[in-house]
Amino acid sequence: MKRGASVALVGLEEAALADVAAALPEGSTAFWHADVTDAEAMERPAALVRDRFGSPSVLIGNAGIAEAAPFLTSDPALWRRVIEVNLVGSATTVQAFLRICWGSVAITCKSPRLPASHRHR
Repeated sequence: MKRGASVALVGLEEAALADVAAALPEGSTAFWHADVTDAEAMERPAALVRDRFGSPSVLIGNAGIAEAAPFLTSDPALWRRVIEVNLVGSATTVQAFLRICWGSVAITCKSPRLPASHRHR
């Protein structure tokens, strides 16, 4: 990484995390499996990141999934899960890491644009 940055990745999709970590300079990246919607579970990777890299100077809470269906026929459980991951997951991530973070924090909440075929007319 330029200027010696280290990158800690946390999420559910271990294969995707491993792919991203492999694309970055060796030794500068680590990843941990965790459900960002589970506040208690997020305490573990926060502690492991601190132990491995020290206190983060930058934190990006960028949890997000995209599911699409016509709204009138969509399953409420589907959009509840999207909100749980995209909104609550981002906040849970920041809450867990803020205790050990000494720098900047950015919270982003995914809001995927639905394809025209999924919009209600």
